[in-house]
Amino acid sequence: MNSHNLFNRLTQIACFGTLASVSIPIANRSCRADAYEGFAYSSSLLVNGLAGGVGWGPPWTADFPASTGFFTLAHASALPSTGVAARTNFSATAVREFDHLIGDLDTVERDWLSFMIERDADNTGMVIELPGAGQQVGACTITVFPFGTVQLQYNFGPPSVSTSSASGGFITDFFLVHLTNTSIDLWVNPVAPLGSPHASVAVPPSVHYEAIQFTLDIAQTFDEIRTGEELSDVSILEGPCPGDVDPAGGDGVVNVGDLLTIIGNWGRCLPGAPCIGDVAPPGGNGVVNVEDLLLVISEWGACQ
Repeated sequence: MNSHNLFNRLTQIACFGTLASVSIPIANRSCRADAYEGFAYSSSLLVNGLAGGVGWGPPWTADFPASTGFFTLAHASALPSTGVAARTNFSATAVREFDHLIGDLDTVERDWLSFMIERDADNTGMVIELPGAGQQVGACTITVFPFGTVQLQYNFGPPSVSTSSASGGFITDFFLVHLTNTSIDLWVNPVAPLGSPHASVAVPPSVHYEAIQFTLDIAQTFDEIRTGEELSDVSILEGPCPGDVDPAGGDGVVNVGDLLTIIGNWGRCLPGAPCIGDVAPPGGNGVVNVEDLLLVISEWGACQ
């Protein structure tokens, strides 16, 4: 077990022991070392200075109009939601840094990001930015234009327009971002199984990001920010090769290594702990059993 996985496992054990006495649900993975912000605060608080969640550094820095709302955002492709979200009745910017020891978004250990947004009106725009980490890394910018067009851009490079648009007023949109050594990939409101990215831009090797920034027009909401090592850390969706469970993150082929991983993790999963091998049904069911074994066999060979 590498140091990252060991740290995550120890964090899960410590969190499970703490949360068991206060009846906070473990299933939302908010007790992972990966960054998670569900805005589990009281309503009508200024976002500026809020410091909850896990995997973050300093508190939120936000303009005055940004405050906590009265309900959480939810989406069919997302993990369960908590808290009350954050919103603004006037234009505002909100920024928060990841914990640089355990929470940075990078191409090695936390290469997945998800978040949700909602616009009260279809004719307003929003910008979500991952500011560049130093002079060697350019910013990643996701722009939601009025009436829903979504654009992805790295630094000053050519933008990529998403083939899937944001929804209209009062409808929640779910965004997935994946960092690789050659690209940043984006999905907007993806459905199972996860297919090709809706937008993709080329990047230099080993890009990483230390913060996330939301620049909102009037009457907009953002919520449920997650980073993770695997797609399952940030969404209930499966990748195009759900049986590819060995090594962690997959290697593009379903073979004897994946079969042995299923057998080695046979049985019911521990609450709050990763459920390696729980690939069937989609999203898992908390137990590694014959369903998972049969799925691996049915997916045998190179991933398509």
